This record gives sequence, structure tokens and C-alpha cells, in this order.
Amino acid sequence: MTSARLYALLFPALLGCALFLSVLPGEFVYDDRSLLSLNPNFQDWSVVLKAFTTPYWELVDAERFSSGFYRPIGATVLATGWQLGSGDPLFLHGISILLHAACSMAVAALALSMGWRPLLAGCAGVLFALSGVHAEPVAWISAIPDLLATLFCLLGLRALAHDRMLQLGIFFLLAMLSKEAAFGAWALAIGIAGMKGKWKMVLPLAVAGLAVYVLRVNAFESAVAGFDRVNTHHGFDGQEQFVLSLSLIGDYLKFLVWPWPHAPFRPLRVDAAGMDARLISAVMGGVITLLAGLFWLLKSRRHPTALFGLGLLFAGLVPVLNSNALGQYPFEERFLYLPSAGFALVLVGLLHWLACRVKQEKLLPIAVTLIAVPNALSAWSGSQHWQNEETLFSWAQVASPGAMTGHIEYGRLMLERAQATNDPLERDRFTEYALNAYRRSLEIDPDVILVTSVEREKGNLGLGDALYLSGDFKAAEAVYMQTVEHYRVSPMGFLGLANCRGQIAMRHLQDGQPTLADMAFEEAVRHFDTALDQAPGLPNAIIGKANALSQLGYFEQALPLAEQGFDLAPERLDVAQLLFTLYFQNQQVERATATLEAFLARNPEHPQSFVVQQTLDQMRTIGADLPR
Repeated sequence: MTSARLYALLFPALLGCALFLSVLPGEFVYDDRSLLSLNPNFQDWSVVLKAFTTPYWELVDAERFSSGFYRPIGATVLATGWQLGSGDPLFLHGISILLHAACSMAVAALALSMGWRPLLAGCAGVLFALSGVHAEPVAWISAIPDLLATLFCLLGLRALAHDRMLQLGIFFLLAMLSKEAAFGAWALAIGIAGMKGKWKMVLPLAVAGLAVYVLRVNAFESAVAGFDRVNTHHGFDGQEQFVLSLSLIGDYLKFLVWPWPHAPFRPLRVDAAGMDARLISAVMGGVITLLAGLFWLLKSRRHPTALFGLGLLFAGLVPVLNSNALGQYPFEERFLYLPSAGFALVLVGLLHWLACRVKQEKLLPIAVTLIAVPNALSAWSGSQHWQNEETLFSWAQVASPGAMTGHIEYGRLMLERAQATNDPLERDRFTEYALNAYRRSLEIDPDVILVTSVEREKGNLGLGDALYLSGDFKAAEAVYMQTVEHYRVSPMGFLGLANCRGQIAMRHLQDGQPTLADMAFEEAVRHFDTALDQAPGLPNAIIGKANALSQLGYFEQALPLAEQGFDLAPERLDVAQLLFTLYFQNQQVERATATLEAFLARNPEHPQSFVVQQTLDQMRTIGADLPR
């Protein structure tokens, strides 16, 4: 390999790494939590085998059966990154950056395989490395499957350019098992093989496609292989769905040209005004797609830039044609990672053509620099919002005020902060932030903005939780009651009702009204039972029921529940204290002592460990005089 070709490969990779080094200290945010930090499945090597027999999101939650995604390679890389990095997000961010660097090299390598000179290939790699649309996919750990799919697609197309059959099949197999975005590039590869008369190259692609289909059939237990699943019901008819798909193509093309402003959770308007606005983008998207398709069919035989670059640009947008699978927010910046590779090739090819027309080829690097610099600024500034959850969701509330997700997640984060602090003033402040965020989420009009029932329920539950934490149990109870009346299957709603009844019962006890207290505790037990019927094994419902039964004097019934609760939440002092008390009530002193010892062994740094140790010392001092 000549030094010029080596520089053409390495320079884009180095720029891509340098641009995103600032994301290395970033934390787990949003889906990173449900996928990795809170998901024991992804924290165990066994997920590598499970990932090939289970739909992607069912590895997180079996209830997410509506998702039609199957990404075993993506899941494997995430799980491997977790294991090798000992759960440190820095290691996974490092994987993202290295994958982006590899993709930047792969763009330049594909350009070289198309017959481009090293200077042109390097320019294409640079424009890809610094593209402004890459802020989200590189900065967000959950987007690693997008990077993997893009890398394998680019390597697959390069193998096709060199007639390497085995590599072609393997790379596209890996790409389609990384993320569904690769299906369009796989179809493009078949088209290129046919266009160039290389029919033997279709065979490895067909084998790869068949292998993916068989694996998906096995995972989804359906001959349709999960492709019929609808992630989000937009409430549109067929014509409106088609307009949505075309408008998304138009919007994505505009964002590729001008990647600003960045925003997460871009809401989808479902009213008449939203449809009118989409028509403009749909016309633009439809016309450009039609012209690009005609140009590709008529000119690509003689123009590698059109064959690979233009083809990849639009092949990467193929998934938007299935708008039922796009979810609540159809426009996501990470969906542009693969198409941006084709865009970089097309843009450099166009700039080179213009430079040749004016006989000023030296202008090409200048033009590329003028485009790359603002793109790099866009990518860097956009990536800073993904550093941690408070930064992300604070930004989301401002950038996408019409989306429930930002408000709900910010409220959830504030509630976690409120529960974690021992300072009453801090707790009140965080609770107030949460209340305001949840109220804003519920002010969004579902007749104007697409709102899913799941998010609406989360908003109501979050408001109830915030009111509960603020001590307004009556108001919280009213919110939970409205929630369970609307969503008949809502274990968290019934759990909230039960907790409110329990707190109201405690107030009756403080007011010297034991009869009212017992009635409230009995109602709490019924609500806990309903929550457990709907979600068996719900830890807080098990613990809450044990507490309520204990308050009612049903110690023998409460004991096995408290034991189960301590197994599920060994870090909670209140659960250890409940179990200790129940053992003591049942004259099982040794077990009571062993419970506190087990708590200290598992939580040596707990703030109340000194108090627990004092209790243990007292138990040992008087142990000989206690009944056994």
C-alpha cells in the first residue's frame, strides 16, 4: 500500500477519534440504562446465546413483544463491552469512538475500491468522520448497533467491488444481524451485482439473507419473522403512512445537508396542520427519490459514484418506508449514520466534478474544509448533550417541548435524586422539579402530538409518585385511582394506591384511630394483591404487603413475604429491619441476628451501618437471656 493510500485511510479515522474524545467520560443515559446498567441479561455472557434466539428488546423485558427488532451481533458487542469494561461506560464509549473511526476508514477504503485517487477517497472519509449528523449515534452507547451495521455494510460493498464472494456474504450477514438498517444496503448489493452482470455474487448475498430469515423465524416463532410487528400505532391510514415515509426522506435529506439544530425525541404531529406540513417534505422527498432512482438506473453502470454512493445514500433510508416499525419518534438522527456514508461519497464526487469543470482541482480540499468545519462544530456541540441524564433531559425539555419523553425522564431523574438525599430541603426541591416536569408532560395534547398509552401512563404514575413523595397522599391516591381506572392493567398504579393507603393508615394510628388504620391497611393489602396478580414478583409490592400484614398483626403471613423481599432487595435497611422484627416476634432470635449480620455483610458502607452494628452488639449482650 502506498503512503498516499495509507494517509487516505488513517487521516479520517484520526479526525473521527479526535472529534468525539469528549464523549469518553459520558455516563449511561436513557436506553443505556434499560439495556445495560439495569438489565442483568446484558451483564452476563449467557446473553450471547440468548441474543440469537430472542428478539432484541425481549432481552430487556419480555413484555416488549411488539418490537420486531432482532440484533444478536449488536447485543453481543454491548454485552462484551460491559464485561470487558466491568460495567464502566467509558469502555463502551471507547468502542463507539473506535467503531466510528473504523467506519470513517471504511468509507475511504470503499472510495479507493471504486477507483478514486487517494486524495478524493481521503476527502470522502473526512466528510464522513466529521459529519454533523453523527452526534447522537457516536455519543450514545445504545446506538452501537447502528455503527456496527454501517461498518459491515461498507466492508461488504468493498468486498463486492473486489469480487470477494466469501467476504461479501459474511459482512452482509453480520450487518443484517447488527441492525435492520442494513437490509437496504443488502438489497443495493444485489442490485449492483445485477447491474454489473456479476450474478455469481448474488449467491453469497442470497445465502446471507436466507440465514437471517431462518434465525428471525426461530426467534419470533413466526414465518413472517417479526416483520409484521407494529412498534407504534400512529393512527394513520395507508395514504397517510406513505406521506409520512416520503416526508421523512425529505427531512433526512435536509438534515444531511444542514445538520442543525439537534434535538432528541422530535414529536410527530397527528393533527391536520401536521399533515399539511408533511406534504411539503413528502413532495420534496418523493421527487428527489424518483430522480435519484432514475439516475441510478440509467447512469450507474458508468459512474461508480452513483452506483455505490448514491445507491448507499438512498438504500440507507429504506427502513423509513416501513413507518410502522419506526416507533413514537420517526425522525431519529442515528438513522442517518449509514446514509451519511453514501452522502459523503456523492458530495465529494459532485465537488470533484465541479472542480474539473472549472479546471481548478486544487479547490477541492478547500471546499471540503469549508463543509467539514461547520459539520464538525455541529457534531461536537450536539454530542455534549449526551454526557449525562440531567444534561440530556434538561436539553430535551427545551429542544423538544412537545415530546413527553424528555419531561417524563427528567421527572424520573429528579424523583431518584429526591429519594437518594437525606436533606429535607434538597428532597423538597427535587420533588418540586419532578412535579413540574410530570405536569408539563400531561399538558401535551394527544390530539395534536402523537402520545403513546405507555407514556401517558408513565406521566400519570410519575405525577402520583411525586405527590406521594411530597407527602400529599390524598392527591397522589386520586392520581393513581384515575390511572388504574383508565389502564386496567397497571401494577405500578395499584402499587401506588396500596402505598398511599398504607401511609394514610399510619396517620390514623398517629391520630389514635386504630380501627380506621386497620381498614386502610386491609385496603392496602388488597391493592398489593392486585399489583402482584398483574406483575408477580414485583419487589415493592411484596415488601409493602409484608409491612401491611405486620401492622395488622398477621406476623406468620408476613414473614415469608419479608424473607422474599430481603432476598430481592438486600440493600434496603427497612426490609432488613422488618424481617428482623418478624423473626423476633416469632422468637427466632438467631435468625433475627443473622438478618442484620447479612445486611451488614452486603452493605458495609451503608450510612446507618453503625446503628445496625449497635443493635447487633446489644442482641449479643442480652442473647443468653432471650427466648430461643
